[in-house]
Amino acid sequence: MPQTCHLLLSSIKWIFLCYSAITQYYSLVLKEKNWTDAQEYCRQHYTNLSIIHTEEDWKAIQYALSNFSGDVWIGLNGNGPVQTQKWSWSDGEDLMFLNWDGGFGSVLDIHCAVSVSSRFRQQLCNTTLPYMCQYGMGSPFQSLKLLLFPLQITGFRHDNGETEKVYELITEPKIQEEAVKACNHQQGELASICNQKEQDAFDELTKGITWIGLKHQDNKWNWSSGEPFQKWDNPMLVGDGNCVKLNSENDRKWTPENCSTQIRFLCYGGKLTTGRVLSN
Repeated sequence: MPQTCHLLLSSIKWIFLCYSAITQYYSLVLKEKNWTDAQEYCRQHYTNLSIIHTEEDWKAIQYALSNFSGDVWIGLNGNGPVQTQKWSWSDGEDLMFLNWDGGFGSVLDIHCAVSVSSRFRQQLCNTTLPYMCQYGMGSPFQSLKLLLFPLQITGFRHDNGETEKVYELITEPKIQEEAVKACNHQQGELASICNQKEQDAFDELTKGITWIGLKHQDNKWNWSSGEPFQKWDNPMLVGDGNCVKLNSENDRKWTPENCSTQIRFLCYGGKLTTGRVLSN
């Protein structure tokens, strides 16, 4: 398994850190099925219909489809009109985790957000508050801080075993815009919380009112970090269904499609670093 390692010097000793790069193992199935039947096939023969969380996952999918030119199902579906769709992956995890406290998320003219008591609330952007930064575990500087200051920083792991982020609580209060700049200055981002596991990790540091990197822009809530990974083919205008395919006519962009359409599909299974299988 490929590893990246860093040798770090603390005031006490040298510290040797390694981490592994792990991506999903995708399989193209050359049978034509509707979305529901494709998901069932993947669950019987692999793990599930394909899930895409990272740029590395996306590159693995491009490799798996390198000798194939048609449309394929991925494991993303939703409910409601395309314009207001709530999309979820085939494992039940929401594409966009919006953990709003009751009544929040739709208050007009309040464009920033905080985490407080394990939920999100809207907050006026010019309020001065503590804030949470996040960093990638591949950063030597932040890895060293994790070792030297464990009470201030917490790391966590996703199901694939890859450590994705480190959260750091900054108690000096700032307005939201200045908090974003301060995290960027430390080569990080104002924290995103993309699923319940991340919320739990965040709560290990604080359940008090704290800036997060969620902001209302262009009529929707987005994370300043750019998470979660998305490759939409203009979902507001293209497609008329509640399931998602990779559109072979537009650079494999994600396109809503009628779930009853019979097309080929991508499964994933195992947590290997390389490889693909073509299944007939």
